[in-house]
Amino acid sequence: MTAFDENSYRVVTFQAIGNSTQVITTGDIRNLKPEDEGKYIENSYSGTSKKIWHVEYMAPGDAAGPITFYAAGVAADGDGYPRDDYVYKKKKKIYPEGGDS
Repeated sequence: MTAFDENSYRVVTFQAIGNSTQVITTGDIRNLKPEDEGKYIENSYSGTSKKIWHVEYMAPGDAAGPITFYAAGVAADGDGYPRDDYVYKKKKKIYPEGGDS
């Protein structure tokens, strides 16, 4: 999961709760830019069998307009082939005033 403001800036910093999620760091194989440190969160290996993950996030006060969260997940049968697997995608817009869509 990651989040952007209306100017397409990643503005949310995530924090993992428990051992079912992990924040993606710049030192892993995805080679994130230093400015994206803490801006992505995913399930950990121990979280692969869960259906719900809890995360905390902090958005800066200077974020432009609403913040849109983007998440994706895979339902896979574990056979190593993509057939019968499905990718789920979801986005959720949060408005600073407390409303959402």
